[in-house]
Amino acid sequence: MTSNFSRASLRRATNEGIRLRRLASDKPHTLSNLYNQRPRWLADAHEALDRAVASAYGWPEDIAIDDALQRLLALNLERAAAQRKTDDESEVS
Repeated sequence: MTSNFSRASLRRATNEGIRLRRLASDKPHTLSNLYNQRPRWLADAHEALDRAVASAYGWPEDIAIDDALQRLLALNLERAAAQRKTDDESEVS
């Protein structure tokens, strides 16, 4: 469950990333070129978004990418299993 603070932080970080990408896309660059160049402002925006997402999940802001991916996979598998159970139960009814 995310707190209002976490939601607000996540919303701000997401909106800032979108704003910065739009600014960059007004120039004669492709998103691929932009991400290949990885300017500091883009890296900063992604780091802010990563921290906001970690906070929203209740994880440490400095969580390692491998740890975050393992946790996300575990959450996905849990939700998929719960969905299958719900689907199976609705088929029996």
